[in-house]
Amino acid sequence: MNNEISFIIRNYKIKIIIILFFSILLLASALILGYFINTFYYIGCTPLIFLVFVLFFFHKKIRTLRSILKLREKWGKENTRDREFHKIAKLFHYISGKDNEHYIVDDQTWDDLNLNAIFCQLDRTYSTPGESVLYAILRTLFYKEKELNKRTKIISLLQKNSDLREGILLLLSKLGRQETNNITELLWGELPPQSHFLFIYSFLSLIALLSLAAPIIIGLNALLLIMGLFSLNTYIHYRLSREIHPELPAISYLSSLLRTAGSLTKLKQSGMEHYQSRLKKASAATKKILNKTQFLLGEAGTSTEDIFYEYLKIFFLLEVRSFYSALREIKKNKNELREIYLIIGEIDALQSIASYRQSLEYYVEPQFIKENIYMEVQGAIHPLIKKAVPNSITMGEKNGLLITGSNMSGKSTFLRTVAINALFAQTICTCPAKKYVGSFFRIISSISKADDIHEGKSFYFREAERLLKLILASDFEVSSLCLIDEVLSGTNYLERLAASRAILEFLSRKNALTIVATHDLDLASYLKDNYLCYHFTDKVDREGLEFNYHLQKGVSTTSNAIKLLEYLGYPKIITERAEKWATDVDSHDS
Repeated sequence: MNNEISFIIRNYKIKIIIILFFSILLLASALILGYFINTFYYIGCTPLIFLVFVLFFFHKKIRTLRSILKLREKWGKENTRDREFHKIAKLFHYISGKDNEHYIVDDQTWDDLNLNAIFCQLDRTYSTPGESVLYAILRTLFYKEKELNKRTKIISLLQKNSDLREGILLLLSKLGRQETNNITELLWGELPPQSHFLFIYSFLSLIALLSLAAPIIIGLNALLLIMGLFSLNTYIHYRLSREIHPELPAISYLSSLLRTAGSLTKLKQSGMEHYQSRLKKASAATKKILNKTQFLLGEAGTSTEDIFYEYLKIFFLLEVRSFYSALREIKKNKNELREIYLIIGEIDALQSIASYRQSLEYYVEPQFIKENIYMEVQGAIHPLIKKAVPNSITMGEKNGLLITGSNMSGKSTFLRTVAINALFAQTICTCPAKKYVGSFFRIISSISKADDIHEGKSFYFREAERLLKLILASDFEVSSLCLIDEVLSGTNYLERLAASRAILEFLSRKNALTIVATHDLDLASYLKDNYLCYHFTDKVDREGLEFNYHLQKGVSTTSNAIKLLEYLGYPKIITERAEKWATDVDSHDS
């Protein structure tokens, strides 16, 4: 396909060269014959007008084809650009929590699962609405299979129908990304206040127009009137520029967004009719905004035409009047404008997910069940780990899974792998696994832990607070997927064991599927009736570390804490004493 496009581009270039050759020949012939024989021959230059249009058409075709080639090169590949998440997350923070059918992934779970890095891997969007909506999608879990099926259908369509996809991507790439993302603030935040003097500005503009005829009526003295009026309007123009200019990038981008919406409604490919009908309806209500913003989009240049145009804007207060008129229309049609933003953002986000699918070695669309609490994941991998070892698990017989194993053996990674598959199932309908069958879940975790210096909270206090949130979440109608790494690790062994056992026994009887990673083998022996027990193994000696990262049934029988010290080169007296004391304690406990 790419070779075919390159061939077409070469043909267009050859045609352009031929047309240019004959155009020059025609022009030269017409000029020579007209000059030396008869001026009638100058009419031979008229076909050049047609040829110019043909050249323009060919040049436009070449640019479009080159853009398609670039889009194809990017398709299915990660975009490694820098991202500013506080800007990308603006839309999510405006709209989150307003829909009771959705559950929002909270900040700690987002951080625990390293979802900023995962978002970067997913994000192949081309527009500001696209990246903003994709972020909101990843943080908002669907609980309705019907809605997820609609999303899956569009993702699959964009994945398979290259003509439709490339038509959409051409429009989205022209729309582009706004660096500041103040378009989101314009549509969801507070608008600048309307001016009480808009009528006066319109009146001054009318007087400016009428003053142009004044020299004919009252003579050169009218120049004083024109100069005075120009000075007054110049003062007003620059006095208000401090209020107007910070808003211009957002209004300019809004204008581009509306033009993109209009172009999307004209696409002939089938499958997007639902989006197109909604865009048509919303765009019909916002047509006036494009007319109102035409004097707000350009910047003053250094050419004579630009300077002249700038003087016209000042003298007739075009920018000032257009700005406040546009604000009035934006305020009046905010719901329609938000609809356009969200639809274009969703289309861009879903093509991004389709591109992500293309980059995966394998993936599966999720299946959901409504009876009981259940999860079956086969061949699941972590999307951020290259050459990840796939693992499988089935949960439903018991409402919990306890994973033991040594340091670095893969326990925490497995927690995240299961959580990310569940999250992807209910957001982007694309699981990095060979099979995913499960209930609908609220996902909440307690994995990354640290003292909160600013609030004066200890490691243990923050962990206890977080575990309470997991306990409270288990009472909701929708099942919870609770992920815990080292329960209450911030306190002494005896209290930790007792409290951990009580908490996990409680969770096993609630509406929750609980997965716990722990070093405490005693905890596994106490909870074997409530939790399935699995483990990871390893091999550590002086020569190195060896992990196979394969999840296995049962409780771990190995530990590597002291062996890791030996591997790192600790003094032999330390490692030998540690090994002896550990053996003595183990014998005493037995």
